[in-house]
Amino acid sequence: MTGFFISILEWIFGWVNNYGWSVIIFTLFVKLVLLPLDIKSRQSMRAMNLLNPQLETLKKRYANDQEKLNRKMQELYRSNHVSPLSGCLPILIQMPILFIMFAAMRRVAAQQQVKMVYNWLLSSGLASIEDGAVTLHWDVLSQVSSQISALEMDFGETQSWFWIKSVFQADNMNRFVIPSVSELTATLNQYGEYLTGEELDVARKFIEAYTNGAGLGNAEKLNVLQTVLSGFGVSETDELFASVKAFVEGTSTATFEELCESIAETVKDQNALAFIKYVLQPTANLDAAALSALRDCLNGLQGVDASVKEHISCLLNDNATKTVFGSGIDKALAGTVKSYSGSILGFISIGFPTKFNKYVNGYFILPILACATQVLASKLQPATAGADMQPAGKDGSAKPAGSTGKIMKWLFPIMSLWICWSSTAAFAIYWVFVNVWSIVSSYGINFFLVWKDKQNKNNPKSGNDNSKNKKEALQP
Repeated sequence: MTGFFISILEWIFGWVNNYGWSVIIFTLFVKLVLLPLDIKSRQSMRAMNLLNPQLETLKKRYANDQEKLNRKMQELYRSNHVSPLSGCLPILIQMPILFIMFAAMRRVAAQQQVKMVYNWLLSSGLASIEDGAVTLHWDVLSQVSSQISALEMDFGETQSWFWIKSVFQADNMNRFVIPSVSELTATLNQYGEYLTGEELDVARKFIEAYTNGAGLGNAEKLNVLQTVLSGFGVSETDELFASVKAFVEGTSTATFEELCESIAETVKDQNALAFIKYVLQPTANLDAAALSALRDCLNGLQGVDASVKEHISCLLNDNATKTVFGSGIDKALAGTVKSYSGSILGFISIGFPTKFNKYVNGYFILPILACATQVLASKLQPATAGADMQPAGKDGSAKPAGSTGKIMKWLFPIMSLWICWSSTAAFAIYWVFVNVWSIVSSYGINFFLVWKDKQNKNNPKSGNDNSKNKKEALQP
């Protein structure tokens, strides 16, 4: 069913060319298909509430005889052609649709996120592919990061919808137009099996390279080490460089300490020696003085490929043995919003940007709308089951579903807020539209049922003789 829903969404998207509107059109189609069931459900709930006074009479009369009470209640339902379970049918049908829709939107979002980042990586020059191998261009990373910091970067087609920059990201002030490394990693882990097809296979290779930790390759290490050692008179044909190359390639019998002792006999500069040791075996948790010395050596190198220098610079910035290519983009994006982080009562973490710009994906509007419309829809749900949407009396007899309504009024809005806060904006659009439809249909169906009752009163032959049914049901 999920694949079927995705096919319908993509078919609609082919016409409107916007996933936000595609979701609304698709939801409207589903709701129209289910409308007859919804009308039947509301009609049954309305009929149930109209029987409330008779039910109360039966409860009082047979308060000490539960078996007879149940039998009389069933007779009352049967004589009025009412089923207590008929009002639940549309809900039972719509719940699976909700879950399928959620799965479909997550799968579509995964595909679109991967495609979007892939297209951006290609267009920005951050990565390229040749003979199936992905190459990350570290020398472009700082340039792109600078463009992001200056708010000059265009991430391409992101499927915007009103205030939302990308419907495949949450309408959330902590989400950016493109997904973060952690988000992409989670997407690959959860939905990687659905990223199939030639285009998505290639895109996934890009994303895996973009999100995986990357240390210095052997060719990069040798390029840097040869450049540094040449400054101390060591050529590529010398025995010392041969020992270094064997160690890098993993064919050396010498230990790291033994090799460093051999290098120290030629390289007398301690900062240069420390830099060589770092390239041979990158180390985490370096102190500030060591990091500064290593950066000075890196900046002073001549003849080293710019991409390699940028890669080492990223390693030093992270102060780790390897770094994630995409983390540089994450840091650049985070730096443009100056996020505030704090906590409520010391244990509930909160965070929000203090500076908004074109990279912030949303403003928490859809989650708030979802919560507000859910409150209204929940209030109307029990009322539409009653007679002419009249409020309950003090004894609560006019609203038999009152206890359920109270739970819905509190639980569903909170659930709506949380789901739409953490889910894609596309799914939040679906959720809000469902609530709006519920509100509108509640009034519409209730108006129709009131009109139908008036027609029946004006034409007694067309309706049931409720007074006769009531009299028969109340017989001992």
